[in-house]
Amino acid sequence: MKTFNKQVKKFKLNKNTGLHPWKQINWMACNIELLKLQAKLYNALKLEQSKVIIKQIHNEILTSFSCRALAIRKVTTNNGGKTAGVDGQLWLRDEHKWYGMEWLKNQKWNIYKCEPIKRVYIPKNNSSEKRPLGIPTIKDRAAQTLWNFILDVHQECHADPRSFGFRIGRNAKQALTFIHKNTSGTQQKRLILSIDIKKAYDTVLHKWIIDNMPINTNVVKAWLSAGIIYKGKHSKTTLGVPQGGPISPTILNMVMNGVESEIRKVKFCTPIRFADDIIVLARTNEQLKNALELIKKFLEPRGLTINENKTVIANIENGFKYLGYWIREYADVTRQGKKGYGDKKGIVLIKPSSEAIKSIKQKIKALTKKYANANAAILIKQLNPVIRGWANYFNSGAWTSVKNKLGYYIWKILYKWVRKKHRNFKGGIRKLLKKYFMRIQRRKTYSNSWTFYGIHMGKQLLLVDVQEILVNNENTLKFDNDINPYNPDKYEYFMTRNRSSIVKNIEYNKQKQELLKKQNGLCAICTGIIDNSEKVEIDHIVAKADGGTDKKNNLRLVHLTCHQQKTATERRQRAILRPRKK
Repeated sequence: MKTFNKQVKKFKLNKNTGLHPWKQINWMACNIELLKLQAKLYNALKLEQSKVIIKQIHNEILTSFSCRALAIRKVTTNNGGKTAGVDGQLWLRDEHKWYGMEWLKNQKWNIYKCEPIKRVYIPKNNSSEKRPLGIPTIKDRAAQTLWNFILDVHQECHADPRSFGFRIGRNAKQALTFIHKNTSGTQQKRLILSIDIKKAYDTVLHKWIIDNMPINTNVVKAWLSAGIIYKGKHSKTTLGVPQGGPISPTILNMVMNGVESEIRKVKFCTPIRFADDIIVLARTNEQLKNALELIKKFLEPRGLTINENKTVIANIENGFKYLGYWIREYADVTRQGKKGYGDKKGIVLIKPSSEAIKSIKQKIKALTKKYANANAAILIKQLNPVIRGWANYFNSGAWTSVKNKLGYYIWKILYKWVRKKHRNFKGGIRKLLKKYFMRIQRRKTYSNSWTFYGIHMGKQLLLVDVQEILVNNENTLKFDNDINPYNPDKYEYFMTRNRSSIVKNIEYNKQKQELLKKQNGLCAICTGIIDNSEKVEIDHIVAKADGGTDKKNNLRLVHLTCHQQKTATERRQRAILRPRKK
């Protein structure tokens, strides 16, 4: 750390502007240059140009100032930006980030070596088991992000059409929509093969990855053989890809690409994949058994095996779990025996699984216990991200009945919280509840108009009302060969879809959602996509210090990095213009 701090001191403020070089980066130009280079690589791969030309484009991306800057920005602003690896380094200040830029610039990839990975264990959802997570150092995360700009283009060019996990413009909700279309239609695909692969991340063969990755093999070897440090002990890694690195999902997708074409060799089989979670829809048990044998043959050279105990064949009438949801056909007498419905006996509904609902209830209950004596505003600050995050993922399918039940549960648990907090209150229950619940008459969707609120620094804070959150089902992308996010002809198609999905993201409050809609889902400064990977803030176009107001026409939504850069520039300009005291 002492050496690191000495190296960082070299990178000082620009004498002419008074700003650090990091604060002067033109992020709009950086985004445009990265898109151009990735489009260039996509076209080279599409035209099947020589390896020499493709390698030259790789080197252009690796040496590009814009790509290095965006890689550093990505690893320092995401959720893991404040988590250190084994070396304890964090790049929080501008000098640290500029040091990272120089480190990437001077890196010789043919002799690149990776630091060991820090092993931590996190609890699995709805299970007592724990999942191993590997945290690379901040340097290695920056290197992986830079290389991922290249590898993801290769991955998209050879990706399975019905693969929905860890890909641009695709998500779990699209997978669920596709399942609903194929199970609720008259195609008679009423049988589902749910496949469980044993520890896909931990058991994939290193040799297969090294032989099949289209990038510098020394870099891939360095990542895979870095080793693990757990409780101060170092152990070698001979199998698997550590979960936790920025490039790990892309590598796993590349390992699994091709499984769809194998499954489709069996007639009437439709595969759906989200990372390593695979299901197959078919008409008969024999078709599913044949598909299972082909999947086993596909996985064998990669070192992956199927967990026979957890791999099951289910009927849509009995239901099955996938991606945290419960999917089942419920009986509906009005549809049975009528023309146009085939063998359908009811209606297919997709809703959060009982384990998912139990999990959110436990989290809410735990928070109310933890903050039993806290101010209502503090409790709201803790509850809002939890409720918003869960609802943002699960507000699909048959959401209405779920949100109403959950809304009632939240009201009930907060009612108990208020009663326990004021056990000796003698003014009557109605008077007590009015201190914590207020009526909002604008609600027309349901009868309950009471909302939990608190006061923080003189401002009202409202609890997110889960019953106000609308259903958000996403249509799947077209399954054409040219539907690629790096294809310049399809930029507008992906941008339009991205805007519509981001605007519906309920993790942002109503003010931010309105600004997102107005800005078409783009940052007002760098024109980059606004998503959950980086924090966003509301910016005053004319700063309050310069006479700006809080009116809507003076507000815009920007990335945190862009906001910090703008604020620093404005402060410097004010300091220059401010008359000096004699």
